[in-house]
Amino acid sequence: MSFAIAIDIGTTNIEAALIEITQDSHRIMSTKLQPNVNKKFGRDVMTRITQAERGNLHEMSVDLRSQLSEMVSELSKEVDITQIVIACNTTMTHILLEENCHNLGVYPFSPVHTKMTNVMSTDIGLLSDHEPLPVTVLPGFSAYVGGDIVAGVLSLDLMNKQDRSLLIDLGTNGEMVYYDSATGRMLVTSTAAGPAFELAGRSKATEIIKGISDLYKQGIIDETGLLTDEYFETGYKYGEVNITQSLIRDVQTAKSAIRAGIEILSDRTDTPDNIYISGAFGENLDTDAAISIGMLPESFKDHIFLCGNTSLSGAIKYCVDQKDIVIPDHEEIILANEETFNDLYIEYMSL
Repeated sequence: MSFAIAIDIGTTNIEAALIEITQDSHRIMSTKLQPNVNKKFGRDVMTRITQAERGNLHEMSVDLRSQLSEMVSELSKEVDITQIVIACNTTMTHILLEENCHNLGVYPFSPVHTKMTNVMSTDIGLLSDHEPLPVTVLPGFSAYVGGDIVAGVLSLDLMNKQDRSLLIDLGTNGEMVYYDSATGRMLVTSTAAGPAFELAGRSKATEIIKGISDLYKQGIIDETGLLTDEYFETGYKYGEVNITQSLIRDVQTAKSAIRAGIEILSDRTDTPDNIYISGAFGENLDTDAAISIGMLPESFKDHIFLCGNTSLSGAIKYCVDQKDIVIPDHEEIILANEETFNDLYIEYMSL
């Protein structure tokens, strides 16, 4: 028996899990979820890249490592852990390892590297009062499709599915991976969805999307996303969620970016057989409501699987299996370079 810590460093939140590993199985003993301490430097990765370039990289790195150390210490205070596995987007990887972020923010968006990183905890300032432990930071695809998405592919065993698969991660960045098992073709892309999905958290995802869908059907929200005068200032209480004008706009911004990315990806691929929705927001998403407000195409109906935090589950899987991760040949679509993206983005802002 051994114990390990798996960590998902999201732009908005960090989730860590203590794993008990036996010869034949494993179990999650406890988990911890906290807001990412780097949120004070900006809500999205582009802002954090800018802040890193303005001389704040060292502070951002120290803060992040300190937070991780505290989370690991709290989870493992009653057991001796033997390893730590981390999955995170490429920007957070650079901040964690205190690597130059400049090229992440300028075309052609070149990270220092996207390879697997194996270090000792003390080498990167983790658990300084603890004996050195091996730390693995999972590899990524590119500057904007990082180790969190590689972890998702690993978690879902996407490369071994005998069909056409589409993974959509609903977080601060909306990353997508399309894989066709018949041809071996893989495409990846990412769009800036903003923090609406991650800030909403697991428990409110269904109410937010379903609420917006229902209020639109009732005429309380019009097709532009505008609340009626009666609720414009106060918002509309829907279950446990207060649907305010700003929340609606955040969701519109996120869903139109996601849908535009899906449409551009669809132009280059065959229709997927199965669509996997991951990320905290994708754990209990009301897919009918998501389709009704235009976030997902009608053709996806009855083909959607909600998968939760596949970044964390992929990190857990690596803790257990320790199999080499091979990044397959893939094509990356840079949505900012697509002539149709802005038009699609505007089109899908409507409900």
